[in-house]
Formats: sequence, structure tokens, C-alpha cells
Amino acid sequence: MPLQPGVRVEGMDLALNLLAKYGPKEIQTDARRASMAAARVAAGLIRAETPVGKTKHLRRSVRARAGKEGFAAAVAGPVHRFGGAHRHLVIRGHRIVTRSGIDTGRMSRANPFVNRATDAGKFVIVEAYKRELFRK
Repeated sequence: MPLQPGVRVEGMDLALNLLAKYGPKEIQTDARRASMAAARVAAGLIRAETPVGKTKHLRRSVRARAGKEGFAAAVAGPVHRFGGAHRHLVIRGHRIVTRSGIDTGRMSRANPFVNRATDAGKFVIVEAYKRELFRK
């Protein structure tokens, strides 16, 4: 039911000012900031769970970064740095092929360290998101 002219609702001015302060742009900015905070926590958890080879390149390549437009606001995991272009092979496993391209018929063992780390620390990640979102 619409308000009648001259009728004053207690607290309506405060509510309208609060809504004007937090428009869609501000809400999106706060959500992105909170998402990056959660991704930083997730990156630390993933880095601790990452298998360590001789060069430690995979562990050093774990980063938190802003997501692409239209996708997640932030993501965490290994990136294409330090020769990490093969990072998905460690996580998912792959066929073992010789240098000449001949399939040996064997498979490498998958090591889903990203899933293990985020599943174990999901409550910590969500808590970091909420703490940053409601920081104001």
C-alpha cells in the first residue's frame, strides 16, 4: 500500500540514506574486495598443500588474482609463471608420452592438491570473506 502524502514513517529517512550510500556499485566493490581477501587465504592454504619438486616452481606459482569479467571476482591457484604451464597435469594426471609423441600406455597419478586444500579450509575461507565484507 503506497504511503499517503503527509504521512511520516519513523526511520524512513535513515533507511533511504543508507540505501543511497550502498548502491549497486558500492556493493560490487565490497564483494570484490572480500573475494580477494578470501582468495589470499585460499592461496596460502593451497601453497601449503602443493607438492614440492626440485625447483619448487609449482609452489612459488600459487597466487590469488582477480577473476575475469563475468566470472568469479577472485581466484586462487597455480599460474603460468615459473614454467607452470603444466600445472594442470599435476592436478588432473595425464598420459605419459615419450618425447617423440608415442603413448606409453601409462598414466601419471593425479594429485588434486587444490581441492584438498580448499575442502579442508573452506570454513576459514568463508570466514575471511565475511570478515572483510562486513568490516565497515
